[in-house]
Amino acid sequence: MTLTIPSEIQQAMSQGAALAISISGGKDSQAMLNVLAAEYKRQNWSGPIYAIHAHLGRAEWPQTLGHCEKITRDLGIELVVVSRPQGDLVQEIHDRMEKVAGTYKPHWPSATNRYCTSDQKRGQIDKVIRVPHWPSSTSRYCTSHHKSNQIDKAIRSHWPSSTQRYCTADQKRDQIVKQHRQHRLVVAAMGLRAEESPARAKKQAASVCSRTTSTVLKGLLPGEALAKQQSNQHLTIDWLAIHDWKVDDVWDACGTDRDALEIRRGLYREGLKLRSLDGWPAHPAYVFGNERLSCAICILASKNDIINGAKHNPELYREYVAMERESGFTFRHGFALESLGSELELAEVLS
Repeated sequence: MTLTIPSEIQQAMSQGAALAISISGGKDSQAMLNVLAAEYKRQNWSGPIYAIHAHLGRAEWPQTLGHCEKITRDLGIELVVVSRPQGDLVQEIHDRMEKVAGTYKPHWPSATNRYCTSDQKRGQIDKVIRVPHWPSSTSRYCTSHHKSNQIDKAIRSHWPSSTQRYCTADQKRDQIVKQHRQHRLVVAAMGLRAEESPARAKKQAASVCSRTTSTVLKGLLPGEALAKQQSNQHLTIDWLAIHDWKVDDVWDACGTDRDALEIRRGLYREGLKLRSLDGWPAHPAYVFGNERLSCAICILASKNDIINGAKHNPELYREYVAMERESGFTFRHGFALESLGSELELAEVLS
């Protein structure tokens, strides 16, 4: 298990960049947090370090926030918790359902909606008129509105304003410029791994984040942006710190392994719940049976994780099923959450 540090990241950290580590509570971000905290101390990097958790409210596993607080507290790292101020993910799904309900009624053609004269097929018409309110692989507002946008705000909040002073009156001008530049330079670490999907495998380990970087630096390679950054310009470099790691590396960095996990899962299935979790260093959802960690009932999760999430979060499951019934849209195309109620282990969840 080794940490590969691109030269651009090493340069930025040596210049005093802030290190912002995104953590979801899952094994990948926890492993990354552990190794980066150790590397930060080993190299004596001078910039600030903090972790950011974007909380999804009722859509989260109830244990997630407490787990994030524990792992950051144990490492002595500040935890910044952010959330969408307009409401949590469940609230936005509700709001979108109500909004969408008014976008496709009435369904009859009219002078302003003459789809009857178009050459579109009926299926295409229905697709345009009836837009599902659920998040999907092509409409990941759960990620953009509740994670990326809120994390970006947290990063911006660490930038100096015109009224902030990072230096004393007797310091020289070049020292002032250097200090301001340091606080406008951020390395944003994320725990995405190439092994997880073909799309993630194609990502670069280091790249300039256009959302929180000054316009003149957008589109540049990280090294070019570092060379051209001026003291009044913002630059955020995204770093996939464990991009090349395998799953065994991740569990090792979390302080456990897959064999230990299977033993604990067996104990949990036998009803020995306290024993199964005693001393477990990672999120408890893995012991409950989850393959990966995201929302408690995630639109992109495997069927195993959806069933497991529904079993352990029955109130959220009932609320989502009620939205399926009210809206007429299934949770995923061709897959209704309500259909899981027919399985024996979920028989009591809908009651």
